[in-house]
Amino acid sequence: AEFTRRYGSKRRASELFVCRDGQNAIVACVGVEMGKIPDGYLQGPTLTKAPLMSNLAVSRSYRRRGLAEQLVRVVEQHVQDAYGAD
Repeated sequence: AEFTRRYGSKRRASELFVCRDGQNAIVACVGVEMGKIPDGYLQGPTLTKAPLMSNLAVSRSYRRRGLAEQLVRVVEQHVQDAYGAD
């Protein structure tokens, strides 16, 4: 329910990226959404839009294979392409 609420809405600027194994089972995931955070080293009253990465998870049997690192690179590229963010 949480993932559907966070990543299933077309009104929100959010995406869920997954890695699947040969049987199409999800073995890793990471989410990214555009959120508002305080500007200036995360302090202060001014809010600025920024990409927020969350829910990075890799199944135990698939850890130590670089999946998390690959997912982070994919999300970083997506944020640059879709939102022009660094």
